[in-house]
Amino acid sequence: MTTEDSGLMATAKEDQVEADVETDEEKFLLTLESRVFVKNRAYFLFVTAREKMAEIWRKSGHVLGLRTPSDLELEALGPPQTEAVVRAFELCREFSGESLFNHCMRAYYFAAAVRWFGKGSLKGLDLEQMAVAFAFHDFGLTKTSQTESEESMYPFEVRGARKCLRFALKETQMTKQQITIMYEAIRLHTALGFEKPTELAGLITVGTCCDVVGYRCEDLSKKTKKTILTAYPRLKWKDVVIQAFADDAKMPHPSPVMRRYQREYFFNLLVRMAPFSE
Repeated sequence: MTTEDSGLMATAKEDQVEADVETDEEKFLLTLESRVFVKNRAYFLFVTAREKMAEIWRKSGHVLGLRTPSDLELEALGPPQTEAVVRAFELCREFSGESLFNHCMRAYYFAAAVRWFGKGSLKGLDLEQMAVAFAFHDFGLTKTSQTESEESMYPFEVRGARKCLRFALKETQMTKQQITIMYEAIRLHTALGFEKPTELAGLITVGTCCDVVGYRCEDLSKKTKKTILTAYPRLKWKDVVIQAFADDAKMPHPSPVMRRYQREYFFNLLVRMAPFSE
C-alpha cells in the first residue's frame, strides 16, 4: 500500500467518524427535544412560595448569627483544568465578549460558593461538567448564535443547550447521561420557581440569578464576593444584560420565559436593584 493510499484511507475514516458523530448527535437531539417540561400555574406558585420560605429561613439564620458563610478562595471552588474545561472557556471568551464571559465565570463561582454554604463542600459535584455547562449557558445570547439561521427557531436557552451538546459530543469524553444533564440544565436555567430535575440545573439558576439580580448573595461572605468580582469584573454588566435581552426580544423566537419576566416581574428594574454597582 502506498503512502498516498494510506492517506486517502485515513481521510475516509475521519470523514466517516465525523458523519457518525453528526448522525448520533441528531438522533440524540431529537430525543431531547421531544421532552417538554410543563408545569401548571398552581404548581408554580407552590414552588415559588416554598422557595420564599426557604429564603426567609436562610436570611433569619444570617441575622441571628446561626450560619455564617466561609471565606473561600477561587482555588477551592475552581473547576479542574481539563482539556474540555479549557476549550469550553476559550470558546466562551471568543464568542461572548469580555463582559458576558466574565458573567459566565462569576456565575460559576457564585453557584459553587452557594453550594459550599449549603453543603459545606463541593463533594459530589462533577466540576468539569458544571464548568462546561456554565461556559455555554448564555451562548444563545451571542451574535454568532443569533445569526445562525438554522438555530434562530429556538429560544436562547435552547440555542445554548444545543451548542453545549454538540461541543460535548465532539470534543469531550463525557457520557450521554452527563451531556443530557448539561443540556437540560442550560435549557431550564431561566425557569425560576420550577422544580429542577438535577442539582446542576438548580446551580445554574442560582449562579446566574445571583450575578444578575443578586439572588442568594447573602450566602457569600464579603471576602468571597470581592475575590470573585476582582477576578472577573462586571464591566457594566447591568447595561449589557438588559441590552442582551432587549436584542433577544427582537429574535423570531425570543425566550418565552424572559418575556414573561420583563412583562410581569419588571426584570430590568430587578437588574438595576441588584446589590452591585454595575
